[in-house]
Amino acid sequence: MKINNTMIILCFWALGLSMGLNTFAEGGYPGSQAYNKTKLFNESVNAATGTFDYSYPLISTQGRVTNFQLNLTYRFNKEGMFSLPNGWQLDLDFIKEKSAHIHDQDWLIDNVWIDETGYASGLRYYNLHGTKFIDKIEAREVPGHKGVFHRYISNHKDGGIKYFSHQGHIVIEKDRFGNFIQFEYEKPVLSLRSARLKRIIDNYGNQYKFDYLPGELVLSSPDNKKTHVFFNKKGVIGISNALGQRTEFNYVTFAGRNLLRTIQTPKGLMTQI
Repeated sequence: MKINNTMIILCFWALGLSMGLNTFAEGGYPGSQAYNKTKLFNESVNAATGTFDYSYPLISTQGRVTNFQLNLTYRFNKEGMFSLPNGWQLDLDFIKEKSAHIHDQDWLIDNVWIDETGYASGLRYYNLHGTKFIDKIEAREVPGHKGVFHRYISNHKDGGIKYFSHQGHIVIEKDRFGNFIQFEYEKPVLSLRSARLKRIIDNYGNQYKFDYLPGELVLSSPDNKKTHVFFNKKGVIGISNALGQRTEFNYVTFAGRNLLRTIQTPKGLMTQI
């Protein structure tokens, strides 16, 4: 049987499909970039409430120190925190009034509540044994960190510990091996809404620095690569990563509130909410 070039090409194409490979080169059908798009950030819709959630990774550390990731997040019904516009926050754990925001969930601080086995986690209805939330009432120095004070402690089942200041800001995060991440804030340390992160430092001395400019937050990595977050009264309007790739955000006003309407990726793909 005579084999021509067309048959050879078809065989390779079929082999690519059977292996789950994308046989279209970049720049072809726009949908072929959907996987790349989702790797840059995360979008989701709560099926029960219809709420749209968005997160953009600013910091991700793995290997040398306790794994740590800092995301810039959007949820329309949340107030702005860390000097960001309404709806936008840094996804750090925090304590606010009588509640603890841990792992993106809010729990009522309750030192009396116990579950059916008699276990007291320190948080009402949080019955994961091995975890413990403690309110020290008075500020105390974090062990091994001179000049860093805490009031609240969150002990986790994996051996990790998080320390929070009297104002509710996270100041130290440790893993079970003693590796730590330290969070420093501009002084005077203000409320969660208006507080400004100054530096994030790990136990190897690596530093991520935050600079607040009018309408802009600049994040500098240990190797001095910079991520720029641009914002106005409506919300975050753009994020430019260390490669200069920019993600754009547009808003509409509804019932007196500014709501995220579109997100456009550096490749030109657009999400419409």
